Amino acid sequence: TATVAATNRLTLTFSEHLMPRLSGIDLAMTGMPGMANHAPMKIGGVKTTVGEDGKTLIAALPRPLAAGTYRVTWSAAGADTHRMDGNFSFTVR
Repeated sequence: TATVAATNRLTLTFSEHLMPRLSGIDLAMTGMPGMANHAPMKIGGVKTTVGEDGKTLIAALPRPLAAGTYRVTWSAAGADTHRMDGNFSFTVR
């Protein structure tokens, strides 16, 4: 799990071009200082786009993330329409 400073943007880079309409990111807060195991809370207002290179999925957040732990769930489709998905967690200090 990575630890980062507060951010208002997430980027994921893929090895092939993405189909924007079939690609996206969901973000949920999974823990906050003093409440490590609370129920995941979805972060609303996330706007997902594909970068100019066609291979970068960018999530613009409505405000910088507060200290805590987060889970990113992503899905993407390449130009061949093959769908991929996954998730990872990180901590904001």
